[in-house]
Amino acid sequence: MNIRKILLAATISAGLGLGFAGPAHASETPPAVPSSDNVQAEVDHHFANLNAPVMPSKGEMAGTDAVGDTYRVSITGQQYGTESPDILTSCRNPGATCSLSRAVTMSATVSGGFGLSAGAVSAQAGLSYSVSVSDTVSCTSPVLGYNQLYIARPSGTFVFYNVDRYNLFGFHTGTERGTAFFPTGVSCRVIYG
Repeated sequence: MNIRKILLAATISAGLGLGFAGPAHASETPPAVPSSDNVQAEVDHHFANLNAPVMPSKGEMAGTDAVGDTYRVSITGQQYGTESPDILTSCRNPGATCSLSRAVTMSATVSGGFGLSAGAVSAQAGLSYSVSVSDTVSCTSPVLGYNQLYIARPSGTFVFYNVDRYNLFGFHTGTERGTAFFPTGVSCRVIYG
């Protein structure tokens, strides 16, 4: 009798280990924002795939596009202190320091998300980021090596968002993921090159 119980317990245990216990239920958590290790890859992808806005600005603020479909923007994550790959200004001075001083205007950028502009993303998501920022670069480098360059880049907030679109009858017609970069200032650093 004890041998039967042992064999039955072993059979049940093996079945559970192989997934015979029943169907698994999918988790209903929202899509994860890339980890900080992968944010640079997302930033690189964003700037390599920029697209121009395709909706009229009047419609963007109302959340309605040119054909009457409506959309809703939801923010899925924000990464602060992100640098754009664009170089605003630079200097080189091997064996000494150099200074960067220049007035600059930086623009927000957007990629994906049904072609929404950065202004539409900011407005629809209730963010207060500006689409254009003016600032002054004013940085002094450390002593530079012969293969070093001192650069200034736009820095700001990198935003991950989803856009849900609905047709004239209120039916959900699709969701697309997008990214946007909103400049908030300037970052200076030494690079090799």
